[in-house]
Amino acid sequence: EPDPTLSETGFRQAVHTAKYFKRVLQDQNMPDKFKPGRLVTSMMTRTLHTSKPLIVKLNIVCKKLRISNEISIYTNSNLHEEGGIFKGPRRNRKPEHEYTIDHGLNATAMRKIIPGLKFAQEEIPESGWWRGGLESSEEVVSRAESVKEWMWSYVENLEAEKNDHPATILVSHGLFYDRLLKSLLDLNPIDETKYFLTANCAFWLLQLDFLPPSQKRPNGQRRVAVLSSNEVSHVPTRDRTG
Repeated sequence: EPDPTLSETGFRQAVHTAKYFKRVLQDQNMPDKFKPGRLVTSMMTRTLHTSKPLIVKLNIVCKKLRISNEISIYTNSNLHEEGGIFKGPRRNRKPEHEYTIDHGLNATAMRKIIPGLKFAQEEIPESGWWRGGLESSEEVVSRAESVKEWMWSYVENLEAEKNDHPATILVSHGLFYDRLLKSLLDLNPIDETKYFLTANCAFWLLQLDFLPPSQKRPNGQRRVAVLSSNEVSHVPTRDRTG
C-alpha cells in the first residue's frame, strides 16, 4: 500500500508511547526542557495515527495540571518517509511499467484522524499533500538538510529571544530518520555502509544548543548532543518491531 495505516501491533505501540510521554509530562522532577511542548508529525497516515493518542493523552495531562496552554500538533510535509507515497517496489522499478499516481491525504481527511490538526503555512491541495511519484535519493538528502535547517531556525530564534523552550516531538519514519540524523551530525547522508536504525515507536532524544556569536566564533556555533538513541524500553518486548 502506498500510504498504509498502522497494524494492530502498531496501534498498541502508539498507545505505549503516548503513555510514556504522559508520564514524562506529569513527572514533577523532570526538567521542563525534557517535557513535550509541541508535536510535529509527517502527513502520512501511519504517523497521524501514531500521533493521535500522543496528543490526546498529553492534553489530558495539561487539563489535570491546569496548564493554561494545551499542546498543539502541527504537520510538516518534509517529515515523510523516504520515497514519498508511491505504488510498486522501492527499488528495481521497471521503466516500462506504468505505476498509478497517489497523492495521499488532503486536509479534511487528516483532520478526520486528528481534529484540530494545524498546517502552519502549508497549503494542502484537495487531491492530497504528496506531489505523486517516487522521490529520488538526491531529493531525500536535500529534504533532510531542509528539516535540519528548520529545526535550527526554531532553536536559534528562541535563543535570540532568551526563551526557554520545552521539547518538540517529531513523529517521522525510520529511513528518513537515518538521513536526518546523519545531516544533523554532519555525516554523509548518502553513506549506505553505516545506518542509524530506529525501531517502530522508538525515539531519539537530541539536545540542540546554539552558542551566540563571539570573538572566537563570529558566526555562533551549533552543538548537537545525542542524549538517547533508539530508545524503545517503553514498548513491551512482545510489541516491539522494526
